[in-house]
Amino acid sequence: MEFNPILMALSFLFFAGLVVVLKFLYIDPVLALLKKRDQLTVGQKKSANELEQKLEEISEKYHSAITKTKRDLEAVRSEQLERVRKESEARLKQTERELGQKIKEHDRELARELEAVSEKIPDLASSISQEIKRALIETRVVRSS
Repeated sequence: MEFNPILMALSFLFFAGLVVVLKFLYIDPVLALLKKRDQLTVGQKKSANELEQKLEEISEKYHSAITKTKRDLEAVRSEQLERVRKESEARLKQTERELGQKIKEHDRELARELEAVSEKIPDLASSISQEIKRALIETRVVRSS
């Protein structure tokens, strides 16, 4: 085979034309697609980072709101517990006073009853002794007969 410069030039032109055609039909669209994909990926990453920052901000606000609410609820709970404790102590003191008064009234009533019974004891003792004497006498009389 001999070196043919025309065939070589035609082959070079064909190869160059093929490269130009492939550049416009394949390489440029693929590069544009890759560039667009990179832009979308970078955009998605930025968007994801922004969403992550927003999520962190919202989470921080949420946790601070929960902490504040817990503190407020604990303060209200403490106030209510203190109020209930004071009310319970007041009711207990009132009940103790009322019971003390009732006990004193019952003590007075028992003392009156004791005094009344004490006054009746001498009368009852004499009447019981007379009944015992009478019973003894009647028993003797019955046996004698």
